[in-house]
Amino acid sequence: MRPNVTSGSEAPGLPERRKEERISVEFPIEVSGFDCAGRFVTEETSTQDVSGSSCGFHLRMEVEKGTVVAIRMLTDASDAEPTPVLFYVTRVDRTSKGYSIGAVKLAPRTPWSAEVHDAQPHQRFLF
Repeated sequence: MRPNVTSGSEAPGLPERRKEERISVEFPIEVSGFDCAGRFVTEETSTQDVSGSSCGFHLRMEVEKGTVVAIRMLTDASDAEPTPVLFYVTRVDRTSKGYSIGAVKLAPRTPWSAEVHDAQPHQRFLF
């Protein structure tokens, strides 16, 4: 897996809104939270990009901007069950396959820190 580092908005001429660069990488995750109908739902998906404090991912379920979701890494390598981390949904965009979500973490720990920092030196992304 070779990460692609991006910074801020991809469209030329738009102001930079992000405080950190993001790395384009897919980590398998489980997202749990309440959908727009108030039902508690859990969905498996993967990240599109991550940073030290935020991430982007796709969902089939619709969640509202301003809600809190729990995200946990889905890994086969460890015997320990990964602990979910709470994220605040800051962006919800409708797509042809569901919703593109942007979220900011609410806890000091990040689910993918070790995986990002374990990347090869030429692939490493520093937060």
